[in-house]
Amino acid sequence: MVVFRSRRCNGQPSDLVPTIYKKVVTLEESGWTGAGNGVQGFDGTKVLHDAAIALFNVGGTDPTNKTALDTLAVQLAADHYNWLSVAFDEAFPEIIAPTVDGLTDLIEWGYEIDQVSTRRLSAPWNAQPEELAHHDPANNGCVDSTGVTVTQTPCAVFYGPPAVCVSGKPNLTRYKLCLLDGRLDIKFVSTDVVQ
Repeated sequence: MVVFRSRRCNGQPSDLVPTIYKKVVTLEESGWTGAGNGVQGFDGTKVLHDAAIALFNVGGTDPTNKTALDTLAVQLAADHYNWLSVAFDEAFPEIIAPTVDGLTDLIEWGYEIDQVSTRRLSAPWNAQPEELAHHDPANNGCVDSTGVTVTQTPCAVFYGPPAVCVSGKPNLTRYKLCLLDGRLDIKFVSTDVVQ
């Protein structure tokens, strides 16, 4: 099951919409390759939380971006099951530079008096993240709970290097960090002089 927080996109601040949207994805619905081979899941529910927002109109029972959220939930379930289907603990009687990928959790090199070794392990069972951070571009144009229209991609402004002192006054470089198409993008904004 994937749980999404919600946002009200019309009406008055006092109008209510569901606080969350839940999408339950079965093993078969996920499209996981092992599902058709007689593999059965555990008798329970794995809960993942995602930062993507479910957009509700007042009086609506389904979010306006339901299709996008359902598609994301199915992809997350497939990724989760595929991740769990790979486990390894490899040992080599030499020092090697193993390929590092998203499945490798630990690489250990051993140096002893008469022996060297390398060990590569996958993550422990059920050690995958449960809190995810996706963004649905449909958030643009939605009115939030304060009545302000959301018109931009999620961004944060911050100060970073270089910081210099000119004539006794600090000059700080301001940047904007945005989530664009699932990747982080940093842009220079300005150089601010602290008075």
